[in-house]
Amino acid sequence: MQTRTTHREENSRGGATLYIAFDLGHRTWCLRFSDGSKVRDVQMPSRDLLRLEAELETARTKFCLPRGCRMVSCYEAGWDGFWLHRYLRSHGVENMVVDSSSIEVNRRGRRAKTDRLDVKKLLTMLLRHDQGERVWSVVQVPSVEEEDARQPHRELERVKRERRRHGNRLLGLLVTQGITLKTWCNLPAKLESLRLWDGTPLPVHLKQALLREWARLAKAAGMKYMVMTTKHHEGFCLWDSALTDYKAPNTPAGRDLLRPMVDAFRERNVRVGLYHSLIDWHHPDYVLDPHIGPYRDHPDREKLNVGRQQARYAEYLHGQVRELLTQFGQVDILWCDFSYPSREGYAGKGRGNSTYPSGSGGPGSAGTHC
Repeated sequence: MQTRTTHREENSRGGATLYIAFDLGHRTWCLRFSDGSKVRDVQMPSRDLLRLEAELETARTKFCLPRGCRMVSCYEAGWDGFWLHRYLRSHGVENMVVDSSSIEVNRRGRRAKTDRLDVKKLLTMLLRHDQGERVWSVVQVPSVEEEDARQPHRELERVKRERRRHGNRLLGLLVTQGITLKTWCNLPAKLESLRLWDGTPLPVHLKQALLREWARLAKAAGMKYMVMTTKHHEGFCLWDSALTDYKAPNTPAGRDLLRPMVDAFRERNVRVGLYHSLIDWHHPDYVLDPHIGPYRDHPDREKLNVGRQQARYAEYLHGQVRELLTQFGQVDILWCDFSYPSREGYAGKGRGNSTYPSGSGGPGSAGTHC
């Protein structure tokens, strides 16, 4: 008849030994102590190191082990990482971080799984391991410096996974409506032109969901800020400006196109920037000069300038910028485009060009810089 002998104070390596198995939970840790024959189970708050030290001393006392006895412990590799391993090693505990996939399981039937059963299994295998049996694979714990050196690559891989996930989500939202896109560049403009199977525009809430997902994709790709065009040189405004009728709400879009973009990116903690043109070829007071724009070679440019007052346009420009800076929360970047110096008798547009010579809209018109 084969018998099994347990070693209470002596093991294959000699000396009294205290064995500890950890089951690490987010809120509580389950600990199982043994001296090779008796066991003691303890539950304690997670990451409470003072309590852990007290429990180690209590277990040593209850098992009548001498002070300074050998202590051997183990826990499964998981989200707690290696900090506990380093702590235990610094306190003289021979700890092992065990590869979870190497722990033996009964493959013939269903396996009950609780914290109590997990820690019991770990302690049993720890005793077998300490007697020289090969029962699991032990993780090679890196140094703090080696672990830190892995962070950039891991972060890059996480960002790539997040980017794919958000891209797939965008594709999924569109495919449910029978629509596909080859690229997500300039998505806000594309959303206004996309049509459902019956020719109707995309529903409003679907557009907003797509914009939010697009912002998440930008954030996952590493974007730190976004700059949205509010008005370009032709003078069309994407927000509901009170100073003009030439704006998105008065088009088939029928709504402010700037605010959903600003809200979507700010929600993802991406800094918000606004691009605004200092030039406005649509405004009736903007002076048309021979240097910039579609009217520079127009044969009737001088006639078109009659009655235009650049000072009145400057008031309009300042009013629109005031709207942008007071109606859209904190604006991190204001990109004004663009100014140029005076040439051929025409005052420049921008800082340092405060007036035109007296007269009408061309050379000799009254006005101020934009």
